[in-house]
Amino acid sequence: MIDDVNAITYALSSFPSVCANVMVLACGLLYLAYLSPILAGATILMAGLGVTMFLGGIRAGNHSLIRGQSIQGFAHSWGRLFLFIGIGLLLFVWPLLWPVSTATLTG
Repeated sequence: MIDDVNAITYALSSFPSVCANVMVLACGLLYLAYLSPILAGATILMAGLGVTMFLGGIRAGNHSLIRGQSIQGFAHSWGRLFLFIGIGLLLFVWPLLWPVSTATLTG
């Protein structure tokens, strides 16, 4: 519930800025279309391609991020497992093969 209140507060506080930016963009494009309709069309086309490429990159990055986090979690788990296996071998198997004092083992 607290996160919802923060999100609503942020959205409402940024709303005037978003409206102002949309108006500047729309008026700028209208003025550009008045000066050169072809250039305005090309600008809209390039902006559309840019947004599409950006969103595609974000999606690919998020996909790789989720996959990368899974690999890191797996590596972390295996690393811990082998750490405990190593400690177990040193404490329980090593003394069976070679004599080790109790002080060395507890140290």
